[in-house]
Amino acid sequence: MSISGIGGAIGGANYYNNRANRNSNQVASSFSTEACINLKMFDEDSGSRALTSVGYSDGSSVSVFKAEDYTDSNPKYMVKRWGKNGEETEYFVNPTQVNPENASYIDMLAYSTYLDLTGQTKNGFGDFLAAARGVNGDLTYDAESMNTKMDFKSLVKEFMQAQYDAGNLIGYLSFKRFYECMG
Repeated sequence: MSISGIGGAIGGANYYNNRANRNSNQVASSFSTEACINLKMFDEDSGSRALTSVGYSDGSSVSVFKAEDYTDSNPKYMVKRWGKNGEETEYFVNPTQVNPENASYIDMLAYSTYLDLTGQTKNGFGDFLAAARGVNGDLTYDAESMNTKMDFKSLVKEFMQAQYDAGNLIGYLSFKRFYECMG
C-alpha cells in the first residue's frame, strides 16, 4: 500500500491489490491526517474486491472492480465512486476502448489499472494518479469533473519530462513506459 499526496484534493491514499496483503474481512482503511481518507477495498453490493482504490481528503473514494460480465476478450471494469456524503455512483468502462487523449478521470482509472494487471506497466495506476494532478499539482477533480474528457496523454508526457529534468530517471522510465502504452 502506498500513500501519496495526503491532504491534496487528488492525492490521498491509493491501493493496488497485487502489492499489499490484507485480511479478507477488511472493508476499508482510514488514514488519519487533517481529514479522514477512506479506501473502499470491497464492494458490499457485488461482493467484489477492489483492483485499485484511491481515497481523497474530503472523505470520498473511487475503486476499480472487474465487472460481473468481465472476460479477457471484453475486459469491462466497474468504477465505483463513494461521495463524501455516502452517495454511490457506478461507471462501466472497457479499458481497451479508452483514448487517453480524450478520456475522463474515471476512464483513466480503469485504463491504468488494466495496464498494470495485464503486465504492460508496473505502476501505471500510480503514475496516472501523479500525472493527473499536473506538474504543478494544481489539477483537482470532484464528482462533476471526474467525467470531463481531457488529454491525459499530454499530462503524462509533461510529467515524464519533469521527472527527466529533475534527474529522476527511475520515475522518468516508469512514466515513459506508461506513455508508450498510450499509443
